[in-house]
Amino acid sequence: MTFKKLLAGVAVATALMTGAANAAVNFSDNFDGESAPGESKLNYTGFANWDVIGQVDLVSTPNPYDTNGVGNYVDLDGTAGPGAIVSKQAFAFAAGDFVTFSFQFSGNQRDQNFDTFSFGLDFDGPGTLLNLQLDGGPSGNFAYSAFNHTGISFLVGPNDAWRVATYTFTTSAAGSAKIYFGTTSADNVGPMVDNVSLTAVAVPEPATWAMMIMGFGAAGAVLRRRRTALAA
Repeated sequence: MTFKKLLAGVAVATALMTGAANAAVNFSDNFDGESAPGESKLNYTGFANWDVIGQVDLVSTPNPYDTNGVGNYVDLDGTAGPGAIVSKQAFAFAAGDFVTFSFQFSGNQRDQNFDTFSFGLDFDGPGTLLNLQLDGGPSGNFAYSAFNHTGISFLVGPNDAWRVATYTFTTSAAGSAKIYFGTTSADNVGPMVDNVSLTAVAVPEPATWAMMIMGFGAAGAVLRRRRTALAA
């Protein structure tokens, strides 16, 4: 096999892997485009990327509510009651995609009540999340049904500081899902959410990895033989 043919084989494998890596869902929203700095909006429904269930507030920095954050963020318990936001877009996944779902959240920062905080993905059909991990800690596999807010619901303390939550998993089946955040706190001040992102990347097939490794190995062997011949 000639060196040119080896390079061609490596190029093909590289293209296949690059194509798989680029076949990705990419979404992010920090809510800063919803209003100018300092312009909070109560019972806001005009989100570019989200539908509202119930009532939520758009809180901006600075604000008169004594909350801290960067830019704009969402109070999930609106002025007239609790609510939720659901992404307008449904994100499509292929079987075997590696998904990273992350966001920031905090307590209400304004009273002494603990608030429920729910988040997850609303899938259009049943399946299983494989090797689910939260912030790098393994949680095993998670089976879900259609449109059931796949994720977690827990209590958030009023003074819980902003933190980043990152979930990763591999999809077991093709389908689509929407992002969901909500609360049932019902006291006009709820947990807050910001900086939402979702990526889904197709993982290269084992055969593609093998082709890539073999191609580089063979190319290296040819180069070594050429160097030996030139030295002789």
